[in-house]
Amino acid sequence: MYQPQWNNKEEKKNKILHYLNTAIQLDLKNSKASLEKGFYLQSLGQILEAQECFLASYTIDQNAESIFALGLLEILKKDYRKALHYFSSSLKIQPKAREVLQICAYLNKLEGNAPLAEQQLEHALLILQDIALKKE
Repeated sequence: MYQPQWNNKEEKKNKILHYLNTAIQLDLKNSKASLEKGFYLQSLGQILEAQECFLASYTIDQNAESIFALGLLEILKKDYRKALHYFSSSLKIQPKAREVLQICAYLNKLEGNAPLAEQQLEHALLILQDIALKKE
């Protein structure tokens, strides 16, 4: 398998961004490429640029992953109310996303809404129970 060799971190970063940008340019409806570019930019600490990529990905096909990623960015910015908005929107697309329910519960607890947090955790446990029963 081919393993690219990089002379330094800057060269590696530029090449990765070049590949991601090329993938986006080759197929402007490739929401996954925009999403991956966003995650890569987030890993570099380029939050605003990552946010643009996640929004671009969502604009293409209204996918739950992009909204989830936007929620994660808001947690990094400590804007929990906005993060809750994004995670709640993600749940409208994938209502059985147990991990998202758990994150919402945590954020609701932080925001002082313990009853809703408890309700969300109970819902997450029911989803987990359904998964376990299907495996039996």
